[in-house]
Amino acid sequence: MPTYQTESDIASEEDTINFLRCKWGFKIERMPDFHEFDYAVINKAGSVKGLVEIKNRKADAAKYPTIILSMSKVLAARQWKDLGIRCFLAARVGKGKPRVIDINETKPTDIRFGGRDGRNHQEPLAHYDKKDFKVI
Repeated sequence: MPTYQTESDIASEEDTINFLRCKWGFKIERMPDFHEFDYAVINKAGSVKGLVEIKNRKADAAKYPTIILSMSKVLAARQWKDLGIRCFLAARVGKGKPRVIDINETKPTDIRFGGRDGRNHQEPLAHYDKKDFKVI
């Protein structure tokens, strides 16, 4: 399975996660490649209490009103919720501060078919309105 994540993408994600670590006060560990979510939030007892998907976008993405997430991740979040695990989508545009939604507590404004052109990566995508994201 191909991966489109660059070293720069990983560094940007780590910057966002370090911000969340400081704000939330939890241990946050990177998940294996191709896992449903990017990071696990772990309490002092070692229990997984949450999962985080990171969407960092370049500054020119500010012109778009939504942040998109694969519907497969939205459905996975529902399964994790059944186990008492909260799932978050953290988004940062440009050098702005990360903003977060609880995936299971936030309704997408739309579900559209789309994705990366030319990469055979078209699928149903949940569109979350940027105004629903909370600054941490």
